[in-house]
Amino acid sequence: MAGRLNKPAKDEILFVALGGCGEIGMNLYAYGHNNQWLVVDCGVAFGDLSTPGMDVLVPDVSALVEGGGSIVGMVITHAHEDHIGAIPHLIDELDCPVYATPFGASMIERKIDSYGGSEPELIRVKPGGTAKIGVFEVEFVSVTHSIPEACALSIVTPAGRMIHTGDWKIDPDPQLGMMFDSDRLAALGREGVLGLVCDSTNALEEGHSGSEGDVYPGLLEIVQNASGRVAVTCFATNVARVATVAKVAQATGRRLALVGRSLHRLYEVSKDNGYLDSFPDVVPEDAVGRLPREEVLMLVTGTQGEPRAALSKLSRNEHQHVTLNAGDTVIYSSREIPGNETDINRVRNHLAGLGVEVLADGRDGLNVHVTGHPMRDELTQMYQWTQPQVALAVHGETRHQLENAKLALTCQVGQALAPGDGDVIRLKQGQEAEVISRIDVDVLGLDGKRLVALESEVVRLRKRMMHNGAINVAVAINDRGTIVSDPILTSAGVFESPEEDDIEDEAADWAWDAIDRMNKNDRKSDDAVETAVFKSLRKFCRDTIGKKPLVTVSVLRV
Repeated sequence: MAGRLNKPAKDEILFVALGGCGEIGMNLYAYGHNNQWLVVDCGVAFGDLSTPGMDVLVPDVSALVEGGGSIVGMVITHAHEDHIGAIPHLIDELDCPVYATPFGASMIERKIDSYGGSEPELIRVKPGGTAKIGVFEVEFVSVTHSIPEACALSIVTPAGRMIHTGDWKIDPDPQLGMMFDSDRLAALGREGVLGLVCDSTNALEEGHSGSEGDVYPGLLEIVQNASGRVAVTCFATNVARVATVAKVAQATGRRLALVGRSLHRLYEVSKDNGYLDSFPDVVPEDAVGRLPREEVLMLVTGTQGEPRAALSKLSRNEHQHVTLNAGDTVIYSSREIPGNETDINRVRNHLAGLGVEVLADGRDGLNVHVTGHPMRDELTQMYQWTQPQVALAVHGETRHQLENAKLALTCQVGQALAPGDGDVIRLKQGQEAEVISRIDVDVLGLDGKRLVALESEVVRLRKRMMHNGAINVAVAINDRGTIVSDPILTSAGVFESPEEDDIEDEAADWAWDAIDRMNKNDRKSDDAVETAVFKSLRKFCRDTIGKKPLVTVSVLRV
């Protein structure tokens, strides 16, 4: 069923995820009605060893841009990277105004300043406010999450109301920002909800996610009992956690330092938008070393083991200003995102090698983190408040989505689906929702300043070089088909020293022999020469080292 994106009709709402289904991150969704499309969120995911040279991944929006109907706007639920990080890279292609809360808009502006590129028309809407965007009436309903001004969206068209939850949890004591507006969600449920598009991240977890207010006592106890420097690592955009750590610093008489650029950016945006007003004075990074170790509490980036983040540099003793030594303590006030375990453990092992005590949430009864996403009790409550006709489980791996959809059916929701990226779902009053088509959805990697498809030849060759190395051989042949000099061969990541020079010389001899066996007429063809040398060198490498490196042949005509 892969094909073009359908033009949405007047009597229906179309929903399609271009990212955010079957994965954690890269959230980008679109709602269609009456020949118009509304985009919700525009986020990134992060690369790994399977995406060499590409740390940031973004959805391919070409099917939406080239499909039926016009894109009238983009609405942002909250300012996390996996919901706004792709805006600088995709806004030119999407070419639409962006609607966000004041805090979210400030974070978007900073991100565009960092990456460069075009500035979109940015329209600020306060939590609780509304915006008319083409045929869509959008209301920003306050929910609680780990960042200020997170909102669920009520999206109304003549064909019905959709509620898009964004990232959320029910936090009775959020420490920062507005309270969860359950009354408004329940009122919308009574008015009628055609579909609820809901966060599935913690759908496998029983119970309640807990409150940010519950984190303070656990952090306080650890810091009070620590003797050296203490570093707390958390997600850089978790403003409530940053505020909680600041309270701990004040209660224990320690000086607070922010280590990592993204924390400084978050601090500045928060202050500009009226948050963190009671925040203590921050010690500059380059002044930390002049303070007694027992007087320092640091907030550091790098909770997921990111190689260039502050905590990774500290674990390798490579930070420009700050060090961690034996007797110091690092507290992981965060959760492990699936897929990051290897990187996280690498950093923890480096820290242990320095003699640093490493403490993490959930170990030995420690309570130093709460998730920002709803567990099953909260999901049940959301379905009871909103009473949707259809539940669409998004934002999670497939197993999370399927479990969320199963839970919805136990909450008297009439129909529940777990869409994949590219599934185009039609919702109509009085009818069952159905997948009417599937569009091909690619993932693009940020390769320097350009976006490259992960299925492209560039990435395929880069992976081959990464796993098998590369060989290049240059051969000089005159117009009569005579070899005029010895082939010049260079390799990278193929042969091991100290035998490397000898093996490269032998490989070059194989290249010479391959050409020498050709008749002179065949040598006049560059393609024929390249094919002969390529096959010969691949056989040499297979027989000699059992590998198939990337082989390139350059024919020089002299």
